[in-house]
Amino acid sequence: MRAWLELTVPELLATAPAAIAARLAAAQMRRRLSGEPSQLRAWGAQVEMLQAALAAPCWIDARIGFEYDMLRLERRIDVVLVTRRAILVLEFKVGATQMAAADLAQVEDYAQDLHDFHAASRAHPVIPVLVATGARTVPLQLGLPVPGVAPVALANAANLAERLATLHNAAPDALPLDPDAWFEAAYAPVPTIVEAAARLFARNTVADIAAARADTANLTATTDAILRALDAARAAAERVVVFVTGVPGAGKTLCGLNVVFGEHRRDGTAFLTGNAPLVAVLREALACDRAGISLALGPSNDPERRRRAGRLRAARHETAQALQNVHRFLADNAHKPAAPHERVIVFDEAQRAWNAAQASRDTQRRKSTLTMSEPAHALAIMGRHAGFAAIIALVGQGQEINTGEAGLAEWGDVIAAAPGWHAVAAPRVLEGPDAAQRLMPGPWLRLDPALDLTVPIRSVRSPRARNGWTPWCGARRGGPRASRRRRAGFLTSSHARWPRRGRRCGGWPRGCGARASCAPRARGACAARGSTPN
Repeated sequence: MRAWLELTVPELLATAPAAIAARLAAAQMRRRLSGEPSQLRAWGAQVEMLQAALAAPCWIDARIGFEYDMLRLERRIDVVLVTRRAILVLEFKVGATQMAAADLAQVEDYAQDLHDFHAASRAHPVIPVLVATGARTVPLQLGLPVPGVAPVALANAANLAERLATLHNAAPDALPLDPDAWFEAAYAPVPTIVEAAARLFARNTVADIAAARADTANLTATTDAILRALDAARAAAERVVVFVTGVPGAGKTLCGLNVVFGEHRRDGTAFLTGNAPLVAVLREALACDRAGISLALGPSNDPERRRRAGRLRAARHETAQALQNVHRFLADNAHKPAAPHERVIVFDEAQRAWNAAQASRDTQRRKSTLTMSEPAHALAIMGRHAGFAAIIALVGQGQEINTGEAGLAEWGDVIAAAPGWHAVAAPRVLEGPDAAQRLMPGPWLRLDPALDLTVPIRSVRSPRARNGWTPWCGARRGGPRASRRRRAGFLTSSHARWPRRGRRCGGWPRGCGARASCAPRARGACAARGSTPN
């Protein structure tokens, strides 16, 4: 967590608004973010209002941060004003003439994020302030003078100075706050947030997937193997990388989530992935279930969405710590001297971690802060812990390594060169035709066959399906459609529908799962049409 620009209030008062706006624009360009003239004007207007509001002597010890980036939470606050008494979270809506409900929720969420995820905020009042510059004046509601998130205060351009002074004077001064130390404080979620997220997962349909597939012995054995490796490393105060391999759809993600939301969450855990849609889907699934919203409908179509809106926001807030973007996690921690809050991280699609060239490369949309490969940074970050630390590396087998992706070989090189680290993996990691997708044997590597997932959970619903799609392939050759369905046994109207016109591939329904078991002439028909059965 860091601001694009930090200033003391005397520095703010001594600097021209245009100069501050220009420094913010430069910070925006360094991060490869798109800028608009309207944003530059908004920054200038914010600075002018703040200079007028903070000219009183009571603000001389305060410190202000513009565009405070909560990197791992993927949010950014307009202004954070830290005084000796309180943390004021300001969200500006320049030109707005009304206090919109969405804006009120936005600034309240920002304040709640600071209270729950910023180590130096939870012992002090955190006061959200919505500044709609053209809105009419409304009465000010003061919260209790205690630590925690206060009610949202409403202000406009005309009364901002008076509102801020009132809020500051009403805050308690029993426990003085150090503004300089506040801006240096670490990301650290409160235990109640971690426990709340675990409760969400425990009762959510995402967790039910694992329970529904409990007859898949391989999935249970792999989860147990992960926990054994973690328990052994913790008992010996060691650092370990646990590689979990498996074919697509075998349940690697479920194993990782079970670790994140299981007993090891008390050490501090997080599921890290570069797949942004996956983060969004998992967070929303957990949140919707907590709020009682049908996933089939979604929040926008729920007939009781207004009544459930507050519960949904709280649930989204609770899941933010457990499910994070891996690139933001690494960027946020790469150059900090302190160890992260998490002692156990799950690194999704570890074989696709970036090599040094890709990780350090600037793009049109991103200014890189990394200097090594992502596996090297991951070990360096987690290695700051004294004693136990662990990385669960989920590795998809049989997938092509693209340009810029490090593969398993980079993980092996980094672990072998890192003092105090060892790894546990299935023998499969030593095999394979692609050198980038193999680990080299060494004293740092211990083998455990249970860490390899070999059965796709998509196919375990029917006992016949576990042996491949041969029944369907054989049934496909003749007879009426209904007869073919009966002979296939596991494919009934409750499991699949025949595709509509134009959705056939060589006589096969898309999604049938046929690949190696396809008859040669069926593959030929697919090839003639320019497609293959998936």
